[in-house]
Amino acid sequence: MPHLNGLTLACFTCMTIFGSVPAIEAQAPNEVAHAPVPEQILAAKRVFISNLGDDCNPRGAIIFGGGPERAYDQFYAEMKSWGKYELVATPAGGDLVFEIRFHCPAAAIDVIKGSSVGPGYDPQLMVAILDPKTHVTLWALYEHVQAALLQANRDKNFDQAIGRIAGDIKNLTARRN
Repeated sequence: MPHLNGLTLACFTCMTIFGSVPAIEAQAPNEVAHAPVPEQILAAKRVFISNLGDDCNPRGAIIFGGGPERAYDQFYAEMKSWGKYELVATPAGGDLVFEIRFHCPAAAIDVIKGSSVGPGYDPQLMVAILDPKTHVTLWALYEHVQAALLQANRDKNFDQAIGRIAGDIKNLTARRN
C-alpha cells in the first residue's frame, strides 16, 4: 500500500466515512411536509351537500343579505359549476358529505379613541368533509368573511369567501399523497 501523507490520509478518511453516510436533504426550519389527504377525499365521485345553517343574522338583524340559506345555495352552485362531483340527493348516495356552515362567533371589538371599529363578530364559512358511513370528519376548511360597514361590501366579501372555500376544496383534491 502506498504511503499517504497527512492531508491525503485525512481526505481519504473523510471520503470513507462520509461516502458511506446517505446524504441528508436540507429542509427549511419552518417547512413542514404535507400530511396525507385521506384517500376517500381524493377518490370521491359523488357528494352530498348538507346545510348546517347560518347564525349570522340574530334576532332578525340583517347583517348579510340573501337569507339563511345563502351559504348553502352559493356553495352548492359553486360545486355544481365546478363539475368534479356528481351532487346527490341523500348522504347514503355520496362518497363524501360536505357540511357547509356560516357562523359568526363573538369577537373582540377594536376601539380607537373611544369609538368602536368593526363588528363584534367574526363571520366564517366552514366546510366539514365527512365519511357518510362512519360520520367521521375527514377534513375541515374555514374561510373568514372580511368585515365591512356597508351591507353591499359585506355581501361582496361573503361572495369572495365562498369562492375561496370552493378553491380550498379544489386545492385539497388536487394534492397527491
